[in-house]
Amino acid sequence: MLRAPFSRQAWGAHAWAWSGLPVAIAMFAWSLVLVCVGAPLISTALGIPVLALLLTTARGLGAMERGRAAALLGPRAAVEAPEPLPDRSGGVWLRMWRRLGDPAGWKAVLYAVVSFPWSIVTFVMSATLLATGWALFTYPAWAWVYPRYTSDPGMQFYGFWTDHPENFYLTGVWVWATAAAGLVLVLVTPWVMRGLTAVDAALVRGLLGRRRG
Repeated sequence: MLRAPFSRQAWGAHAWAWSGLPVAIAMFAWSLVLVCVGAPLISTALGIPVLALLLTTARGLGAMERGRAAALLGPRAAVEAPEPLPDRSGGVWLRMWRRLGDPAGWKAVLYAVVSFPWSIVTFVMSATLLATGWALFTYPAWAWVYPRYTSDPGMQFYGFWTDHPENFYLTGVWVWATAAAGLVLVLVTPWVMRGLTAVDAALVRGLLGRRRG
C-alpha cells in the first residue's frame, strides 16, 4: 500500500484521467455535430454521407482509444479491434449506405457520448485527490508561509474574516495532524482511481472491440 502512490498503475490512471478529458470533449463534440447535421437529412439522402463520415471517424477514434487504454490502463482494458466491415464492394453510394449498418461504428459513437460525462468525473477526482492529498501531507514543509507572508498563523480550517475570535487555524500539533490526514489521502487515492478507471476499462471492453483471448 505504501508503494501504490508511486506505482506505474497509479500514474497510468492519472494520465488516463488528464489526457481523457480533452479527448472526450473532442469526440463528443464531433459526434454531436455530425448526428445533428446528418440525422435530420437522412430522409433526403443528404444525411447518408454525413452519417457515414461519422461512423468511419468513430471507428478511427475507437482505435485511438483502444491504444490509449492499453498503454495507460494495462491488460484490464486491452481488447482486439472489432470485426471489419464484411463487404466493401460496390459503388461509393452503396458503400456509404452499408456503412450505416456498422454496429462497431455505432458502438464507438455511443462510447463518445457515454465517456464524456464520466471523463469529467475522473478528471476532477484525480486533480482534487492529488492536489489535496499532497498539499496536506507536505503542510509541515510550507506552513511557515502563513505567519511570514500573511496575517494568519496557519492554514484556516474554518472561520470567518481575519482575526475573528472563532477562527481555527492549523498550527502546533495540528500541523502534524494535517500531514497525517494528507498521508491517508495520498495512500487511498490510487485505490479510488483504480475504481474510477475500472468503469473506463469496462466501457472500452464493451464498446470498442472484442476481448482478447
